[in-house]
Amino acid sequence: LMGLTAYRIRYTKSKSGPDVLTTRTHFYNPIVAELLTVAILGTLWSLYMIPALLWKIGRGPLGTYLFELYSLGILSIMSLIGAAIFTHDFENLGWCRDYKVCRILEAIKAFSWIFWIWTVILMSAALANMWRNGHSFTGPLHGLRDTEGSYP
Repeated sequence: LMGLTAYRIRYTKSKSGPDVLTTRTHFYNPIVAELLTVAILGTLWSLYMIPALLWKIGRGPLGTYLFELYSLGILSIMSLIGAAIFTHDFENLGWCRDYKVCRILEAIKAFSWIFWIWTVILMSAALANMWRNGHSFTGPLHGLRDTEGSYP
């Protein structure tokens, strides 16, 4: 999603002739910029969460289920809004599939919905893990019992 949206923004900003879908030059679609932002935020979030899960970081405000669900919720809402608006703006691209521009727009549409689906799946998995382990929202996001400080 990040690469496709960045390509679309570069393509539309550097277009010297009329676009296939419009007659404009040197423009960009704001919703494409929003989807690029969502993709960047999702990548930054995963760069924190993958090591946090692997190294079992479970203390502090950034190591709880609440942080995980809150950040996934924000990403989910942003991606849902972006995917819905993008789908509405570019709903009928079947007539121009011979053009690379339209195929890229179709791919952006598909990957934006895939991004939203994955955030919903990750939220469901986090809630299921929290419920299975009997934790509250302040429990460690890795899902293991905190045995530090207890004896033996």
